[in-house]
Amino acid sequence: MPRIARHISLFCCLVLSMGIGVTACESNDEHASTVNHSIAYLHSLSRNYTVIIGEDIYVEGCIVANDILNEVQNTIVVADNFAGVEVKIEGQELHRYLPLFAKVRIRCAGLALGREGDCLVLGMPPTSEYVADRIPSSSATNYLSITSLDEHPPVMQCNIGDITPALLQRYISLEDVGFVDEEQGATWCEHDTATPHSYLTTIRHLTNGIDTLQVVTSGECDYASTTLPSGMLRCEGKIEQHDHEVALRIINYGVASL
Repeated sequence: MPRIARHISLFCCLVLSMGIGVTACESNDEHASTVNHSIAYLHSLSRNYTVIIGEDIYVEGCIVANDILNEVQNTIVVADNFAGVEVKIEGQELHRYLPLFAKVRIRCAGLALGREGDCLVLGMPPTSEYVADRIPSSSATNYLSITSLDEHPPVMQCNIGDITPALLQRYISLEDVGFVDEEQGATWCEHDTATPHSYLTTIRHLTNGIDTLQVVTSGECDYASTTLPSGMLRCEGKIEQHDHEVALRIINYGVASL
């Protein structure tokens, strides 16, 4: 299973060049006068319309999804032990300065809070039909700061039958599952016949022999053209919504044979 190499000195040089701060502690006056809230608190602020956050509040959590293998694009997902939120950010290779499983602090004042289906999203105030626009990468330092590189992600061990919309944007692990018989030998994503060398975002299905769960994979991900693994597996990723149903999106190719 691919893993992120964590060489802290190299990372610090990189993030400084990208303009994202790594904070060992919160000792300055600005941070001392503010209080961290849970991501569940953001959920309590959301409505059926976009809300511009006026409070000077901060939330913290682990980055449980980014574009490390192009499994998601222009976004990261931040989760704590109770809830998660998608943060929309314009840019490629976000994982270089917003690494997977790092702990991040988000300054929410001035950001737009909305919902895409039942999923909570944060971004800039919308200028068109979207509930929130993407934060320009040049402005990311105004809202996000890395506070720890070695935070253990909040992994929830689940059975397929336990997965409900209450787990949206949470990072989970499933064991003793496999792809359904009808998909054995297929690739992660279907080939896009209209565009050479391109693949379509595709739904596959995991089962434990009793229940079945959708697995959604971006056609832009690095392993779109590779064959699905066979046999019994452990799969890790985030829960999201696809066509009004819960689905798993594998993160950092979190798949291992058992």
